[in-house]
Amino acid sequence: MRFENNLFNYNVSLQFADALLALMSAPKANEARAEWISMYSFAFPATHRNYKHLLYGDMNVLDWTGEDKPLWNRGEEWIPTKDELQYRHPTPAYHFFRMIARISGQGSDYGRIFDSVVTTWDSARTPRLYDRIRAVTTEVGGQVFITILNLSDELISNFRVHLRSLSSYKWAVVRETGRTMFDHVKDQFRLLNDTFSIELSASSLTQIILTSIPLDQIRTIQIHEDTFTPGNVNNLSYLQTTRLRATTLIDGYKHDITNLNIVWSSTLPHAVKVYQSGLVQRVRNGKRNAVISAKTFDHSCEAAIEIL
Repeated sequence: MRFENNLFNYNVSLQFADALLALMSAPKANEARAEWISMYSFAFPATHRNYKHLLYGDMNVLDWTGEDKPLWNRGEEWIPTKDELQYRHPTPAYHFFRMIARISGQGSDYGRIFDSVVTTWDSARTPRLYDRIRAVTTEVGGQVFITILNLSDELISNFRVHLRSLSSYKWAVVRETGRTMFDHVKDQFRLLNDTFSIELSASSLTQIILTSIPLDQIRTIQIHEDTFTPGNVNNLSYLQTTRLRATTLIDGYKHDITNLNIVWSSTLPHAVKVYQSGLVQRVRNGKRNAVISAKTFDHSCEAAIEIL
């Protein structure tokens, strides 16, 4: 086996995303097996080995038995310690996983897959790309997610989306995982009619989120810590992680906008890194403080929190 095939490199990660989207679109959403597929794909068996391998990539030492046996008879020292479980070095597959997990829902609120969206592009100009595009539309938690995987190595500059019976959604946010950026906010715009066009980068996963939240009315952002790991904002040790969420208050209603139109950044990214899902990790030993910022895509408002 070639070395790069042992890892979740970018090309293998694209295949991984393709398989997950195929699972999502295979059954009808109201069938019980849809929830089981989602649980198996996104959670089970989520041990410290196979799930974390979406994060640091080495698929060579998996224990596929699910019985917590020492890996390949290498001894107990190969089972990660509690501190090692905090280590996250996301592969591209992890970011694809994060985006697709959003459309699976949780518990009884699993994603409802429907055909109220038609996506088209100029197939006459690019007929060879017809089999290289996969699109799944899902409704989860009051939002609609149009998830589009471009498996080709060509840019599609005019991918048209036609909405049906979705007039209650007033805004769209476009997020993308590509070869250089991971799950980042690419655009946001008001839905003025039922048709719009976007650009699909080559070899990318694009997610259009339709929301009824009035994004132009976001005036303040609150950052909250929501974590179950040993690390926290007041004492984040080497390789430990914590998770931050961004919320806003509009007309008395609280909205979680962490995975919507928020751009996360760190003043010391080489020491304390923040991913676009709000996950924070200290990646350099030392106690230098860093400031993590959450800013709306249109730069209308910003909030910050210090990591000690």
